[in-house]
Amino acid sequence: MLTYQQRAAEVMLHLVTHSAHGYSQPNRAGDGTIETLVLSDGTTTTVHGGDYDCSEAVRMCYVAAGVIPRGTYMWTGNEQTTLLKYGFKRVALTGLQVGDVLLRSGHTEMVVSVGGALKQAGFRMSEHRSTNGTKGDQTGWESAYSALVPSAWSWAYRYVGAQPQDGDKMEPHDVWEYDYRHTAFGGNMYNTLMETHELAQPHNHWEYHYDQADGTNTAPGGNMYNCAVETHGLAESAQPHNVWEYDYKDAEGKSTAPGGNMYNCMVAIYNTVTTMQGELADLQSRLEALEKADTSEAKEA
Repeated sequence: MLTYQQRAAEVMLHLVTHSAHGYSQPNRAGDGTIETLVLSDGTTTTVHGGDYDCSEAVRMCYVAAGVIPRGTYMWTGNEQTTLLKYGFKRVALTGLQVGDVLLRSGHTEMVVSVGGALKQAGFRMSEHRSTNGTKGDQTGWESAYSALVPSAWSWAYRYVGAQPQDGDKMEPHDVWEYDYRHTAFGGNMYNTLMETHELAQPHNHWEYHYDQADGTNTAPGGNMYNCAVETHGLAESAQPHNVWEYDYKDAEGKSTAPGGNMYNCMVAIYNTVTTMQGELADLQSRLEALEKADTSEAKEA
């Protein structure tokens, strides 16, 4: 039986060697499809299809392995605290092992085994050498493995928690666990809609219009608050196997969500929220730095 670390490493090796998976920050949550994997010990698990960025790939691997709960949000800014919360500990960059998570400011990868040799594997940049590009790996190096270089990293984290037992089963997703590709706040689509509904408040960032590519406003009432309220209302009556069929329409009966259904509506909301979370974290760091600077100046005065 594979350890959780070995499971995660096998998932990562699959992701970085299949051209369907490229690099994208805006589309890090994938394309809405679910991919089923059978690992070398016969374990069956699932990952989202489409693109990843570096931290989403590491997160997804340990979600698929059964360590990090589905619905956990992780990026490089909170990766260390997230890993420590779920059974990892910081280890030296010497003596690295399969499944160890490598981290430096703004980037993360994983130690994998290729033909018995340790490599570092992850999602690196788009074909434009930027944060976004065409879906899939266009170059062969958007996601890849290469020689393990411990000196290129600042920290390493190793899972040291409990290991799988005989009889343990992975639970593939049903319709409610699409949770816009395993990244939803509450771990599944319904809880995500509940959370989005509760978070939505007038007069703040939820007032951002939910626009189509041509700039046409699509949210009933013209803002994300009403979009969330409407979607939440639909979720209460949604039944498995038809939830995606609910067209998200405006007062004139026109379909408003890109693609014409609630699923794509929630994909767009998730991507917007993800961007906002990153921006808020950056602002918080800047404010903390300014406060420290003000304190230092006051002491000197």
